[in-house]
Amino acid sequence: MPTVVAKRFLFAFLLLAFVLRLFAAKAPNIVHPDEVFQTEEPAHRLAYGYGVVTWEWREGIRSWIFPAFLAAIMRTTDWMGPHSLGYLRGIAVVMSLFSLTTVWFGFICAERARGVEAGLIAAGCCALWYELVIFGARTLNEVFATHLLLPGLYLGVYAKLFPERQRLFLAGILCGAGLGLRIQLVPTVVFAVLYFCRSRWRQRALPVACGLILPILVFGIVDMFTWSYPFQSFGVTSG
Repeated sequence: MPTVVAKRFLFAFLLLAFVLRLFAAKAPNIVHPDEVFQTEEPAHRLAYGYGVVTWEWREGIRSWIFPAFLAAIMRTTDWMGPHSLGYLRGIAVVMSLFSLTTVWFGFICAERARGVEAGLIAAGCCALWYELVIFGARTLNEVFATHLLLPGLYLGVYAKLFPERQRLFLAGILCGAGLGLRIQLVPTVVFAVLYFCRSRWRQRALPVACGLILPILVFGIVDMFTWSYPFQSFGVTSG
């Protein structure tokens, strides 16, 4: 298949995926209470000074980083509609854009393994699969962590256009950010790091480790200032 045609198909799948996820995010439904009470309500407290406080936020077992990210979106997009409609639209747009990493990752991996046609089939499946559509733009830690982890995995193995040390450092940052958002990803990230460095430990371990540690330190520092001690939100997790 010609490269120009393949790019047009891929762009079409990305656009279709964005529209479907945006529609699913704006539809009047909640797939899990955590998307409201563990992320959007704390973000609303940061942005506007009030919001529902659940026991997790009284005990300090959640990190403020993701709610702070959502709060920034709220403050910069509340002009998009009256009352809460504006910033909910803004959150839906931003999260839908981040969710496109799934479609891109499906294409790039399948394309490397079996060619452009296989890549387009994978991209189409990722764009249309109902679970990816429904959950893609949701404000859940595990969902957003996946959006960051997938490009991190790709950069750690491929992306030859980047200098090796730079791409490994960036891969470490993305994997570390995903781990910080969802501590249950530790086994996945550990395996990924071992795979990144499997053949050239001396050259690869340092940039990967530096990139991985950086976002984790940020999570720890934020916990130190917002809760009682560093990494407090990593100590206990709920569902």
